[in-house]
Amino acid sequence: MASFYLHLLAYLVVSFAIGVVWHVVLFKEYYKKLAIYSNIEKPRFSFGFSAMLIQGIVFAYIYQLVANPLLFGFGLFLLLVSFMVFAEAGKQNTTSLSGFVTIQTAFSAVQTILVTLAFVLVSSFF
Repeated sequence: MASFYLHLLAYLVVSFAIGVVWHVVLFKEYYKKLAIYSNIEKPRFSFGFSAMLIQGIVFAYIYQLVANPLLFGFGLFLLLVSFMVFAEAGKQNTTSLSGFVTIQTAFSAVQTILVTLAFVLVSSFF
């Protein structure tokens, strides 16, 4: 059970950190130019963290069922892209659809790599 909670914690730390740094620090001006997020100046971190908590519970549970970290990472990437790229692109207006899809797919790839590496690291202790 400790393994589950450590994987959950790893997901939350990595995802929140990369999410804030990526969207609010590194690429904030680009997202403003894309005009996709109307609340980029005053992000509601509690909603983002709540979403990450739900995701983390699911992904920490699934990771323990999947024996192969590469398979887990591939599945994680597909899920992240489905709801962070395609679903958002379908619901939101933007000044550049291709720009949004590209930057969010890159974000999903970075998040997938970092989360999977963190999960492998946590698993190495159990």
